[in-house]
Amino acid sequence: LSWSEALAAGRASTVFTTHTPVPAGIDRFEAVQIRHFFDAGLAPDVPVENVLDLGQENYEGGNPAVFNMAVMGLRLAQRANGVAKLHGVVSREMFSGLWPGFDHSEVPITSVTNGVHVPTWIDPKMTELAVKHFGSTDVDATGWEKIYDVEDDELWRLRRTLRSALVEDVRRRLRASWKKRGAADAELRWTDKVLDPDVLTIGFARRVPTYKRLTLMLRDPARLKALLLDPQHPIQLVIAGKSHPADDAGKKMIQDLVKFTDDPEVRHRIVFLPNYDIAMARTLFPGCDVWLNNPLRPLEACGTSGMKAAINGSLNLSVLDGWWDEMYDGENGWAIPTANNDASPTER
Repeated sequence: LSWSEALAAGRASTVFTTHTPVPAGIDRFEAVQIRHFFDAGLAPDVPVENVLDLGQENYEGGNPAVFNMAVMGLRLAQRANGVAKLHGVVSREMFSGLWPGFDHSEVPITSVTNGVHVPTWIDPKMTELAVKHFGSTDVDATGWEKIYDVEDDELWRLRRTLRSALVEDVRRRLRASWKKRGAADAELRWTDKVLDPDVLTIGFARRVPTYKRLTLMLRDPARLKALLLDPQHPIQLVIAGKSHPADDAGKKMIQDLVKFTDDPEVRHRIVFLPNYDIAMARTLFPGCDVWLNNPLRPLEACGTSGMKAAINGSLNLSVLDGWWDEMYDGENGWAIPTANNDASPTER
């Protein structure tokens, strides 16, 4: 095939999904790097200048000396989409330079909201409850109205069972984490009393880039401490995450949070679990009553952690960003107010 024929064939079968509105999340390379590899014979029959043109930011506000992988994807695809309705809006503005003369609303980038694989992420005990009352795990086939036949007490007993499993897992992981930090067994008896299976449990688990604002809860530490230690209605927080090795700001956030959670006065009510992974998520999502998400809007492309919590009976408490911006209906959780984009960092 000629170059133009190959482009046409590729475009005819390609859909490009842009996954982030955060510029740092898009791979951009110096064009000279790309030229180096193609000049070295990486693809001898492919014109180097044609390749460079695909990823060049030759539009207003772009850097022509940079090869942008997202720009290349958009130019090579027949169709393009973001991963939530709001992200589609953001993407149309973000990449509008590729379609000069188009209004932002007319830029040909649509959206397909991400989802999660329910059988993978729902707790088996929740599945058993569905089978018991619906006769099947396919609730669409049986009708959602049957959920009202489930007694509140039965649901709450299941919630406590799932919360108890989380508490036990947290104690085990927390003890192991402290031992890695050099603590001896004799110093760690307090970990046996960390968290309470009968206290409202709030979860927060994800990667730790700065826009996800892991430490927003620490802006008023006295208020947070009062909520954790309220004598009548205390809350408890289970937080997990990991930062990119090169993200110093993200690592600093984790350090600040760990310093707070190490305080003997509150460490039985708030924990940070390092090295967040799928195994940890197995008890974390089902065991939390409320799922917290407070990114800088609109930098959350979609976010799926709240979906995993929701299918296990948790309520979302989130900024209206990503998937929550289109799924929140006023009754299925809570929306955290957010300042306009032009507000100062302190106001936001």
